[in-house]
Amino acid sequence: MFKRLVAFMSGLCKSPVFRRSLKHFTLLAIFAGTFAYLSVNNDYNFVRTTTLEVPSQYKALKPLAAVDLEQALRAKSKDVEGLVFFKSIKSVVVLGRGFDRDNLVLEADIDIMQDLAKANQLPVKIENPGQRSEPAQLFTSLWSMIAIGLFIWTCVFLFQGRKKEDVSNRFMVGWNAYTGVIRSMIKLTGMRRSRFYGAAMLVLAAAVTLIFTTEVFNNHNLLIVPSEFVAAEKAQPYQVERHLSAHPDDFSRVAFAPTVNAAYIVLKTSPIKKAVEAAPAAPADSEGQTSDSVDGGAIAASQVYRGPHAGMVPAVVEKKSTDGVSSIARTVIYPNTTSGNKAYRDFVDAVRTQGIENKEVPRAVATDFFETIYFPARVLIVIFTMAALLCLALGVSALLDDKKEGEEGKDGRLVIAGASGEAVNAGEIGEQSLKTFADVAGCDEAIEACKLVVKKLRFPMIYKAFGAPVPKGIIFYGAPGCGKTLLARAMAGETGGGFIAVSGSAFVKLYVGAGASAVRERFQEARVLAKKTGKPTFLFIDEFDALGKKRGQGDSGGSQEYEQTLNELLVQMDGFANDGKVIVIAATNRLDILDEAVLRAGRFDIKIEIKKPDRKGRSEIFQVYLRNRQLISRDATPKQKLLTLQSVLNECSQRSRDFSGADIELTVKEASTIAAERHYEEMKDLPEEEMKARAVILPSDLQAAIDLVSYGRTLKSRTRSAEERKATAIHEIGHAAIPTLLKGDPVTRITIVMTDKSLGLMESGSDEDRYGWDKKEFLLKIKTMLAGRAAEERIGGSCSTGASNDFERASLLARQMVGMFGMSEELGVRTIPLDRNGLPVGQIGNTLMDLFTVAWSRIVDDCQKEVCQLIDDNREAIVRTADVLFEEEVLSGDRFREVWSGKVTAKVDIEIGDEVAEQVVAPVVAPGVALVEVKGHA
Repeated sequence: MFKRLVAFMSGLCKSPVFRRSLKHFTLLAIFAGTFAYLSVNNDYNFVRTTTLEVPSQYKALKPLAAVDLEQALRAKSKDVEGLVFFKSIKSVVVLGRGFDRDNLVLEADIDIMQDLAKANQLPVKIENPGQRSEPAQLFTSLWSMIAIGLFIWTCVFLFQGRKKEDVSNRFMVGWNAYTGVIRSMIKLTGMRRSRFYGAAMLVLAAAVTLIFTTEVFNNHNLLIVPSEFVAAEKAQPYQVERHLSAHPDDFSRVAFAPTVNAAYIVLKTSPIKKAVEAAPAAPADSEGQTSDSVDGGAIAASQVYRGPHAGMVPAVVEKKSTDGVSSIARTVIYPNTTSGNKAYRDFVDAVRTQGIENKEVPRAVATDFFETIYFPARVLIVIFTMAALLCLALGVSALLDDKKEGEEGKDGRLVIAGASGEAVNAGEIGEQSLKTFADVAGCDEAIEACKLVVKKLRFPMIYKAFGAPVPKGIIFYGAPGCGKTLLARAMAGETGGGFIAVSGSAFVKLYVGAGASAVRERFQEARVLAKKTGKPTFLFIDEFDALGKKRGQGDSGGSQEYEQTLNELLVQMDGFANDGKVIVIAATNRLDILDEAVLRAGRFDIKIEIKKPDRKGRSEIFQVYLRNRQLISRDATPKQKLLTLQSVLNECSQRSRDFSGADIELTVKEASTIAAERHYEEMKDLPEEEMKARAVILPSDLQAAIDLVSYGRTLKSRTRSAEERKATAIHEIGHAAIPTLLKGDPVTRITIVMTDKSLGLMESGSDEDRYGWDKKEFLLKIKTMLAGRAAEERIGGSCSTGASNDFERASLLARQMVGMFGMSEELGVRTIPLDRNGLPVGQIGNTLMDLFTVAWSRIVDDCQKEVCQLIDDNREAIVRTADVLFEEEVLSGDRFREVWSGKVTAKVDIEIGDEVAEQVVAPVVAPGVALVEVKGHA
């Protein structure tokens, strides 16, 4: 995995598109980083301006109008005990009579206020103002414009399309990488998407629960202000210190909390006037609030007093105590700094020096969970919780997609999958859909053509520069089971693009217009998926002949619906709606019945024929399907494993002639089943690991599977009479005698074991595949087919129905020799159109028909005469070999040649017509490797 990562990174660095993106990102990161640094560290920048203001300790005072202060000073009110002025600003702090009676005048005529204070002989104090540093307005506007520009630049960098390079935007590239990592994790776990997200959600929820229950991230020694301190109204330190200096007798008692630099003060106030005693209780939102002292004895409530200078000094209505004096409670907290700690100690010393009743309360420790938790743990809880909710949403979405995929599968939708794992109406991509060209074998020419298309999709600019654009459509045609669907999936897997597979019959609807609408929906879905993945989507239409066959001239509703559906497909592929994001791959077994408009260039530019594999191809396909299976025990050496594999591939490729890729896959599956059945009893109680170690497929299992796929299952439950078995043995030896006498393809296997496809069979074939046939070989094949009945008649003295298939195929081949291949004296090189049964198509005239009939009949009659003569001349060898076949039921090619040459004789002499008391039914054995040439007794 590390090597793959290194290879991927090295290939990425060589990409010019990636290098340009890296340079662009580096430039953007430099500008954005410089801007962020200057924004955070701008305290000493020259563009910042300093503004003077009232110090923070006075900002909480109640406001007072300047005219009210001037009126109180001119009236020489005793409610004003002093003034505090600030340098360079026009704000004044009014020190009121009594505790907590101070006010703040924001805008005042300082000169007049100082003169009035001097006239009233009031103490005046001048302090330095506070300072606030802030950027200049012009600089703030310019800075905001730069920030907006950087944001726009970032959006362009992430979301700008790159059509010239035929590459998706950078955001989609990153998103695809993220989804790829998620898919890799899901693949490693082997779970479905919904279960994976559900498990991730449970893990995250368990982590959050663990944090709550264990409290390992909590500070259990966090000191807080005692609750009774918090309940009282707060006062400023300067107010308490000033009142302690001027009126120490007003302090009833003080409670200290030195761990948090806090103090709880109970103050005595003047007796309440009678006019005020009748005042109603303070509302819930009044200026004051009810407070409890340390021992619960001091409770006070305040309300605005409606008397003279009411706007200047709000009087406080206190609840009268038993001695006629009211009390109020205040809490003062000093800052936890060096100067704050010193000021707090000075205050404590001053209280104790004045002899005021005081005490220290025990320290208070926080008990609330969220209050005591550390900040990193709070961030961790938030992240885990949000991730768990996201996993829950993704899990529900994946579950709904699974259900929708199951419902849509009933509608003919085979699979919808994309490189990102998700798309509009897309189901989860299965492991069986993730194919590459490494999973395809046996069709080298088709694979090379598909690789060329993949190259065009990966590097389109190179081919566009030479005028070779990406094709719009590809047609795979050939025999069933040769790998058309597998190749389509491999192309999607190699490019990483989306893959949508539908059946051609899914577009055939009952109502006019419904099929065309279904075509538009599939193409739109493919375009949406291409936009999500950033790569072209493959729309695979299986059994395309159901949709693209030639259009007729009918006026019925069904014909109109079919033609509209096909027209819509043509427009989507090469009309106004085509945008190059969808590549259609059609698969069909009947290229000859497709409409001309479908096959023309510009729609399906590439037509790839996928033929049945040759011997080399069959060997490669067997190797693909056997690579995950054991052919020898794990203890064997690598050389032994290689030799075993080569031997098995050689034998299987020889015997599986005329097999398609699907037949080979079925053969391997059947061989696996046969091997599993053989070891069922001894392995059913073993652990899984030991089962895997002992799961070995023998070469005989593969040979038996080839027999099963080629000839059907052995009918062990049915028994035949000895006469019937004798006749079958003579019949099959008759077939084998012709290629042996006329030096045709060597016999490889003969059997009289009955299967569900035949009563017996004879195999013969060359070691090499053959692609051209001459007249001599055709005649030899016809003679071989006719030899079975001839041997029955001339040696057995009777005939049966088992040769009907031989005659049918012999007559078909003779008609093809005359009508298609020009191998007759009567017609010469003239040909006649024939159907699948070898019969003339259309009206050819009686004369030509008679001439055709005479020609092919003469070929069959001549072959029959020669076969009968050969049977008569070799009667002794045929009888001798048939006797051995009757006894052994299966003969390999070598065994047949030994008996035929007279080197081995039968153990018992069997004459035609004898009765045999005991009937033996043996299973099919697979000793040889060959091609199925002729099946006798079909």
